[in-house]
Amino acid sequence: MAKIVAWTLSELAELFNQRRKNQYDCNVLVTGLTGKGKSTVILKLLNRFEGFKPFKHQVYSREDTIMLLRNQKFSFCWNDELIEVGYKREHWNKLQIELIKTLTQYRCNWNIFAGALPVFFTLDKELQKLFAINIDVTKRGEAVVHMRLAGRRYSDDFWDVKHNAKLEEKWSKIRQINPKFTIPYHKYSTFVGYLYWNDITEKQRKRYEEIRDIKKRKMEEDKMSDEEKSKPFYEKLFDMLIKKELNRGTFEKICIIGNKKIANARATLNKELKNKGIKERVNDLLKIEMEDLPESNQEILKELEDI
Repeated sequence: MAKIVAWTLSELAELFNQRRKNQYDCNVLVTGLTGKGKSTVILKLLNRFEGFKPFKHQVYSREDTIMLLRNQKFSFCWNDELIEVGYKREHWNKLQIELIKTLTQYRCNWNIFAGALPVFFTLDKELQKLFAINIDVTKRGEAVVHMRLAGRRYSDDFWDVKHNAKLEEKWSKIRQINPKFTIPYHKYSTFVGYLYWNDITEKQRKRYEEIRDIKKRKMEEDKMSDEEKSKPFYEKLFDMLIKKELNRGTFEKICIIGNKKIANARATLNKELKNKGIKERVNDLLKIEMEDLPESNQEILKELEDI
């Protein structure tokens, strides 16, 4: 049976410092349902470290997360919405793969990386393995602290999922009979203690919300900007397609020049054709023979290069 320990934030901060001094990673995952206080506990925890700057270190995008982890040493990175950068259904995403590589390759930067996520198992499995500590917020001001199991050579179940899932199933059945049953979190094999804290100040909350709104708005603007940059390319390509001015080879070369994946370009144009009520698809509108084109390939490609 695990020893029941109650941590303070100061003690936990000291643990993180000791891990870094001993050259261990310090990736901390904070989980809990919306409104429970995940961001609050991260903010209060990081405020205990000299050099923590909320506007610099509180981030939301994969790009900012990767940049901080790569370019800092003995510093901080707090991704306040880890679902945006580490969702398990986006395991194929190039930037998500890059984040996993960054956490592995730049661990000797000894940064404290804290991420907030509602449900632990929505995180990419490879990212799960890279987090050493999980603070699971059960209610405001209270959490259960878990630590990744060591010494697992032939199993990738670092969080002892199978064993702990059986405990939860047992407790769930008991609660159906006795709704007042108190869950003995200390019986989890990954349990290392309970954590308690008070709320942040109104000033701290206001600053946190300002940073969140500014950075999330910037993310949305960047996404819109990327879409706007693609508009002229697709508008021109669409017009050429409708006029049947393209063959397959020219279409593919145009995509390469525009730095667009051919499959993605087809999908985008097919969607636009459907939205405009046009029954034909890209394949139907592409000319087969080069000599059927009203212009030469060179002229079309030159035109598209100027977009």
